[in-house]
Amino acid sequence: MSSTYVYYEDDFQPKGPSLFRRILDLFMFMVAVHAFVTQFIALSISCLWVSYLIYKALKTNDKEKQVDLLTASIVFNLIYFVEFLAWWILRFIPLYYELKIVMFIWLLHPKTRGASLIYNNFIAPAFDGVSKRVDYSSAKMNKLISPYLESAATAIQDKYEQAKTSSAEVKPDPNALIEKADVLLAETAKKTQ
Repeated sequence: MSSTYVYYEDDFQPKGPSLFRRILDLFMFMVAVHAFVTQFIALSISCLWVSYLIYKALKTNDKEKQVDLLTASIVFNLIYFVEFLAWWILRFIPLYYELKIVMFIWLLHPKTRGASLIYNNFIAPAFDGVSKRVDYSSAKMNKLISPYLESAATAIQDKYEQAKTSSAEVKPDPNALIEKADVLLAETAKKTQ
């Protein structure tokens, strides 16, 4: 007696993801969460915390603190600009956001004054070298664009005033709107039949 065994394709299919695949999925999830959390912390330090410190400095009229925070703000803006341009390289640096958080703390800390150091040694000299060209180009562009901006602003202001006066004059009657909607629905129903 010979017995034959019929093999079905389902016998060889795994019943779910393999252990390796589950571990890989968990690792990728942890990497994504870690990247989100560290990026959120870096943004919180550089944007929210600096904004709050500037707010507090403006309330106290402490000129030295205001200057320090303005230089920090300039440094952070330039860091974000460079980061935007070089993101395709920076994303391959291990622990990039952790290093960024440490750098932001170094830049903001009153004892290290890293932002002032970077501003005075690198940014201010670079801006001094190009400021005349930038001012000339900005004035030239402003001269070219200002008539268009003024006419656009006037048109927007006119439309705003027109909408403001027309909305104050006309107050829609809710019952009339419901009646119009009923009429439109009845006409649409007749057309579809």
